[in-house]
Amino acid sequence: MVVEYGPESVDTFIEIADAVEEAFPQLMVEGTEVPDKGAAITVCCDDVVLGGEGSPAPSADAVLDALRTNFRGSLQDVHLE
Repeated sequence: MVVEYGPESVDTFIEIADAVEEAFPQLMVEGTEVPDKGAAITVCCDDVVLGGEGSPAPSADAVLDALRTNFRGSLQDVHLE
């Protein structure tokens, strides 16, 4: 899973990464700080994309819900990038 975040959203990125890695230990969360991203966060995992420019930053719960919904609780076959 790849998360791009701006300098204003470091704490939110950490919350998302901690929640995902706790719920799905087999998933590695890779974070990339993008200086001109402001408070925006984009979360990508396979075909699941949350947030992005002009969208509110997704919460850790929203990311977990999307992962559970889209991968039906089994993330063994998820491509990490």
